[in-house]
Amino acid sequence: LDTVRYLISLGSRVNLTPRDGDGHLPEDVICLKCDRNPDSKSPWHECTASCKSLCEARERDAARRQKLIVDIRQALKGRWFVPVILDDAGDSVLASGPWSPDVSGPLNRPIVALAGPLTEDRALELHKRWRTCGRAASAPRAMAEWVRTDSARGKERSGQLLCAEMGTGWEELWPFLGRLYAPSCW
Repeated sequence: LDTVRYLISLGSRVNLTPRDGDGHLPEDVICLKCDRNPDSKSPWHECTASCKSLCEARERDAARRQKLIVDIRQALKGRWFVPVILDDAGDSVLASGPWSPDVSGPLNRPIVALAGPLTEDRALELHKRWRTCGRAASAPRAMAEWVRTDSARGKERSGQLLCAEMGTGWEELWPFLGRLYAPSCW
C-alpha cells in the first residue's frame, strides 16, 4: 500500500490508467497474484492433516487481504492531498484546503508537508479535523497543547497524528534533501 501511495504521489509522472496485455486496468488486478482464492477448487483447499495449519493461516489472512484491496482501490481513485504551506510571513505553517494536482494544478506557495493521497471525501474530513484540532473538545489534549504552544510545529505534529489515525501517508520537506520525505519509512 505504501508503494502504491508513493507512486500516486508522483503525480503526472505516473500513468494510473495503463492496461495490461489482457486489457485490465490496475484496479482490476489488485492482489490477483496473492495466495490462491480460498473459494476456488485448488488442491490446498482440500485440507489434510499436514496442511491444516497453512489453510487456517490463509483464512486469517483473507480478511487482511480484502482490507488491503479496498485501501489500494481507494488510493487509486483519490489523488487528493492536504498540504501544509508557508503563510505570507513565511515563518508559520498553515494547513490549506484539500488539493489535487489533477484538478487544481500546481500550488503557488511552497509546500512544507503533505498528507495523502486520499479520496476527495477523506481529504475534506482530514482537513476539517486538522483545522479544528486545537479548538475541538474531542481533540486529544496533547494535540491541542501542541498547537497552542508552537503553532508551526504543533500543526505538523497534529497532522502526523491524524494521518497515522486515518491510515494515510505523511511527507515533510527536508531542505537538505531538496524534496519531500516520509520520515516514518526509515
